[in-house]
Amino acid sequence: MLSSFQPTCRFMVKRGQARKKFGLKNFKSRFFVLTSDRLTYAKDKGEEPLCCIPVREIQAVERVDEEAFGMKFMMQVVQEGGRILYLKARNTVELMEWLAILVKITQSVSCPKLSTYHSGAYLAGNWTCCGRLEEVASGCKPISLVCQMLGRRNEFDRERELNTLYTLIANEKEKLEKIKAEAEAQARDSNELTERLQMLCELTVFISNMEHLVCASKDKLQTGTKELPAECSPTDAFIIK
Repeated sequence: MLSSFQPTCRFMVKRGQARKKFGLKNFKSRFFVLTSDRLTYAKDKGEEPLCCIPVREIQAVERVDEEAFGMKFMMQVVQEGGRILYLKARNTVELMEWLAILVKITQSVSCPKLSTYHSGAYLAGNWTCCGRLEEVASGCKPISLVCQMLGRRNEFDRERELNTLYTLIANEKEKLEKIKAEAEAQARDSNELTERLQMLCELTVFISNMEHLVCASKDKLQTGTKELPAECSPTDAFIIK
């Protein structure tokens, strides 16, 4: 448990979990409070929580395909029993912040974690990511390495480290693309997505998203804008050309 963790509070858009049998799964803005042991949300700041999710019951925190709901900057909190809370951030920075802190907190608690997940959503009787019909079907993709890395990061100066990391990785981008192409060729022959290729694909998408963030950071300093450019979809990491 993170004893020195400071509670994080923010309004975010969530998709209803339909706790009642005939409940509607619509999107609403709610006030979220994340502490070291629970995630709660209420209709407004200062009101009683409508829902409380113990951190020990969170089995995975991942991004969601844009195609699932036709929305960008979506993430999911997978809980015991298969219940999933879908959240929508305002931009890439907010999305990465919440992914990082949620993953970090859940990793600090000793509880069962998932090794696979669904990057889509269960809609109209099937999963949008893999087409499986069973709502309780096991995940179709391995837990992303990027999210695991996010959980291990420490507090830092965002702009400075972002640029430092980008410079280090961008210098090796050409070499990375060559290694990825070789791994893709091997994957086509074996018709299998290896862990090595998964890591290379995710790094490629990660670099592309970092380029957007670096450009956005520079524009933000020059113009004061809070808008960020579009980012690559997390599903791009699993496309073998």
